[in-house]
Amino acid sequence: MPDVVERALNEGHFRFALKFTWPQSADQDARVRFDRYRDYAAKTGIDKKSLQGYYLKNPDSTTTRTFVVIGLCDPKGEKGRHGLEKFCRALMFDTEIQAKFMHPVEAKELKAVH
Repeated sequence: MPDVVERALNEGHFRFALKFTWPQSADQDARVRFDRYRDYAAKTGIDKKSLQGYYLKNPDSTTTRTFVVIGLCDPKGEKGRHGLEKFCRALMFDTEIQAKFMHPVEAKELKAVH
């Protein structure tokens, strides 16, 4: 989606990447939330057109699960930069899911890491 990304960046959006992890015991919560992760972006300033999410397999076979979200956020949106916090809170609230903010990457770069 280079055209969508370029247009959004020119309008002042910034890139972000989030890494969510959870233990095997929270698989049901994670499945419910991450199958609908785009729905949680409403009213956060996150550009839903550019939003991408990926389940990653853990190479060392531990019980930790991983889901990565890459996207663009409009700092001038209704919630400004706090929109990412709202998005994360909605996905994590009352679960064992944890999140880390990461440097933005392109989806193809994830393959080399995992």
